[in-house]
Amino acid sequence: MENRPDFGPRINYQAQGKEGGGGEYDPLRGEGREYFYVEPSFLATLNGLRALANLDKVRREASGPQKDKLIREAEELAARVEKEIPKNFEKLMGAQLNELQGMLDNQLLRFKSPYPYDSRRQEMWFDNLHEAVQKARQEEWPEKVPGASPEEDVRTKIDSWLDRIAIDATWGEANFRLLEGLGSVLPAFYDGKKMMQWVSVPLRSDPTASFYERTFAKELPGLKLTDTEKVVLKEKADGLREKAIRYQDDSAYWRMNVAAVQQIDLDDPANSTFMEKLTPAETYFIRKVFTDYDPDAERAQEEKLKDKIREKAKVYAEGLIQKIGDFKVEGGWAIYKGKTGDTPVPLNLLNWYAMGSVEEKKRTYLAIMETLLTGNTREELSKLEKEENGIKGFDQVGMDNLISTVKAKYIEKLGDWFSPSRKIEDKLAAVVARAGVVMDWGHMSSAEMSWGWNYSIDVRETKDIEKRKSEPWELHVKREKSLGGPTVATDISTPAYWRETERVNQNKAWSKGFLPPTSPDYRSELGDHAPDWKQGWIEVEKIVNQDPKLRTAWNKLWVPEGNFEWNPKTRKLLEKMAWYWETSIKDSKIMVKDENGIEKPLFLKIPFFFPPEIASLNFLNTISFKGDRDIKPKFVNVGAEPVERPGQQTVWDQLRTGEKMSELKWEKMGDQALYRWMITIGQTVRYVVTMLDPEMAAKDQLEVFFSSPDNLKELLKRSDLGERDEQLPMTALTISLVPLLVVLRTSYEHGMWGAAGIDKSRRSDWAMDIAKWITAFRYLPEKRDDIDAHYGEYMARMTKFYATVVARAGMLAGIAEEAMASDAYRKELSKEFAEVGANIEERIVLLKPILRR
Repeated sequence: MENRPDFGPRINYQAQGKEGGGGEYDPLRGEGREYFYVEPSFLATLNGLRALANLDKVRREASGPQKDKLIREAEELAARVEKEIPKNFEKLMGAQLNELQGMLDNQLLRFKSPYPYDSRRQEMWFDNLHEAVQKARQEEWPEKVPGASPEEDVRTKIDSWLDRIAIDATWGEANFRLLEGLGSVLPAFYDGKKMMQWVSVPLRSDPTASFYERTFAKELPGLKLTDTEKVVLKEKADGLREKAIRYQDDSAYWRMNVAAVQQIDLDDPANSTFMEKLTPAETYFIRKVFTDYDPDAERAQEEKLKDKIREKAKVYAEGLIQKIGDFKVEGGWAIYKGKTGDTPVPLNLLNWYAMGSVEEKKRTYLAIMETLLTGNTREELSKLEKEENGIKGFDQVGMDNLISTVKAKYIEKLGDWFSPSRKIEDKLAAVVARAGVVMDWGHMSSAEMSWGWNYSIDVRETKDIEKRKSEPWELHVKREKSLGGPTVATDISTPAYWRETERVNQNKAWSKGFLPPTSPDYRSELGDHAPDWKQGWIEVEKIVNQDPKLRTAWNKLWVPEGNFEWNPKTRKLLEKMAWYWETSIKDSKIMVKDENGIEKPLFLKIPFFFPPEIASLNFLNTISFKGDRDIKPKFVNVGAEPVERPGQQTVWDQLRTGEKMSELKWEKMGDQALYRWMITIGQTVRYVVTMLDPEMAAKDQLEVFFSSPDNLKELLKRSDLGERDEQLPMTALTISLVPLLVVLRTSYEHGMWGAAGIDKSRRSDWAMDIAKWITAFRYLPEKRDDIDAHYGEYMARMTKFYATVVARAGMLAGIAEEAMASDAYRKELSKEFAEVGANIEERIVLLKPILRR
């Protein structure tokens, strides 16, 4: 046969003792036809096993004058083939990785769903391989020889290699199925709201618990090598799956820790990231290895700062120009020499979820990650950790050597990036590193990893009033919170951190959110904290006490009345969730002192209880393998204080404390857990859209539930579905969310944040709608979830509280808007009108505003 593919060693018919003269066994003919669509390297491996079986058969059945010759030829063939089997097996594993990487590179990392059309090749490849392994097991193989050593027994060798192939292919197929299913969300990567409506995607393949178990679990029941098989396979005893499991453990570890290092607060490094066990050694290593280092950008940054200093020095030259020498940039690190010593500040980290989407940066990140996986760096780094006098540290010499080694290796990988002859370990590391990114997108766990701090050195006005007299300008370390770029982090942080999204979008022309604009200082304060930051109950009470009118509404919210009194436990839960939003609306009749003792008009503040972060957007934060399988509220009412439920850890909690993916009890996972979660976030998006984009919500089915209090029960049902995995008691979440949504939505409909705030007719219509909702809340059942006895009254009181706050804010906003319009009229329009002979009174009449709906 001309141009015949190389299927490995051919078996001589005569050596098999078959009639028909000489010739070679060809898998494309006769006996090999059932393997026609199977990967050629599998057939080559199978042919090698047949050669071993042939030797056994010749030894038992050969006779006649050519017996010795036949045995000698069979032995020579078997000896030659046995050396080729591991090579052909490695080619088979390489082909498996090529299938996975092809789907990653061509679809998933390009934000395309591979299902159902672009995943057919991989599906056929794995299906054919599994079917071929089963057929191969059914061939006529020699029986085991009693008493024979594993190295000599032919049947043991055959079983060992077939088991090895089946185990590795099981991991490959499960990985493929998991990626195929999670990839369904990627076409909507640019829109966080659409990503959360994943459940409505018509063409998707939902991964179930068994795929997770086969992908991540260290051991699978009934699918592992025996000790005898490990002896036979020697260096292949730890095959592709065993290496993949270790690589996946390390990949999750590095992805999470790199993201955590970018979130470290220099003022409180021990308590500022989502990881709970980030050591000084890990922090130092990651900052040095993953620094986004660009010498040209360094010099440009340094010159830019010096230009800024010189510009300020033209006005206030005293002492500032000398400070240029206090600043330098070295090796990707900005170092400011202040009074407390050198302050190292990482310029930027190569964190996939928060860095720029430049191909060079992504390639460098992946090259580093692959190096860390293949080099077993995690264990090497842990050996460098040390502790003296209770202070954790590390071996500096060993650390520098490790960093130098890693850098040299990943630079070498970059130089070999497109090589077609990469080692099998490098191919596996490439697949695992890329797959980890896609899985974080699909699980939406990257929302918690997609923000971080960008540091720089800046010039600012000296805050200390006394010091300002002699030194009005100073250098300081400046940081800005970043939520990452859309092509690396995707846009899932938009709904995850809805308050942060509202804050950022208020500076953009297309912002349509419910909340009034923030004051400049508050916007800056939020930008200097983590996106899930809450001021806390003490701060909320402090701002309440600053504002007499807010305090009156606040007291009415909590005061007992008749047979009604807040359950202390429910109130404690609400206190635990408390924070406030400072608006740009001023009450000039109330003056407060700033941090320098200067009196300024009060900015109105709105207390909130619904959390600024939607934690259940992270799928791994909604499943538990410790304690109860299904997530229940972490905080429960025991005594007077809410306490954390013992043993109620999520998978995300376990990973945050350093547990490995392979050690988690994936068999405890609900078989349809992912689908259940998709339903949850499909409902969560309803109220997220309502708060962030009311115009879009008008087109959404949740608008139907807001149209009338008659639909309250359906609104509550949808709200409950979206909150069921938030790990706080449902009653507290519902009380904190639904009245807030009702008041904000109704206020938006009536234009209460503008001139309508002083329009008596409009205010009256708004108040009537609010009264209808309050009545509907009071008709709700008294008990809910056996937690409280005044469920409906809680909702009514919350609604009245928010309505009171909004009414006041709307009134002041309307007065301010009218004053601004009047001022504009006096300064500009009155003169223009006079020039055309118009008889206009010296006042401006505001037209009734058009509804923004």
